[in-house]
Amino acid sequence: MARINTEDVILVMKRCQRGVGGRGALDEAHAIMADCYGTLGALVSERDRLQAENEALAKEMLTPEVFLRLVEWLRENPPRPATAAFTAGIERQIAYALEMDVLPEVKRLQALLSRIDP
Repeated sequence: MARINTEDVILVMKRCQRGVGGRGALDEAHAIMADCYGTLGALVSERDRLQAENEALAKEMLTPEVFLRLVEWLRENPPRPATAAFTAGIERQIAYALEMDVLPEVKRLQALLSRIDP
């Protein structure tokens, strides 16, 4: 797929504004029209790609439901491994990050606190 940049679009727009005249006007008009169709086609393709990417990202959002499932998982004593608790998606990614980075630190701090006399 061809990528269209702003300069390409501006050039086509200027050619459309100027119009054509004189010898070869019909050929020049056809060339401008072909460039316009190509530019529009590339822009539509890019729009469709970005919409699909946006939809995919929207499916991976941290929604309240996802947050609650993660909280429930953290309340398990002991929590199941992230790979067993969640099959895929953002839940599994967050749970894995918590499991690898946060939970070991929490356990270390709990051990330190248990040694402190009240």
